[in-house]
Amino acid sequence: MIEKIYPKASQDQPVRWTPPKTRWVKANFDEGFCSDLQKSSIRVVIRDENGLLMGAYCSWNRNIQSPEAAEALAAVQAVRFAQDMGFRKVTGIQWWSSQK
Repeated sequence: MIEKIYPKASQDQPVRWTPPKTRWVKANFDEGFCSDLQKSSIRVVIRDENGLLMGAYCSWNRNIQSPEAAEALAAVQAVRFAQDMGFRKVTGIQWWSSQK
């Protein structure tokens, strides 16, 4: 349904996940944006140092005016999700597309 996704980094280069320090978790997130509908979506994945999935979250947001607003809101939602899950030692809160 969403045809106009905000462009992300090139898919030509493989993305490699790197683990966080021991007893920390790593949160990665990504968002999509549709200007016609003024909607965005967010996906968050939290993993421990062994790569074990500790939590996942997705959501739709309405009345989003720009790709930049979608990115900012996604970052806030990723941090809030990690806090709501009870994690206090969180690293790597970043977009999937920015990992190299």
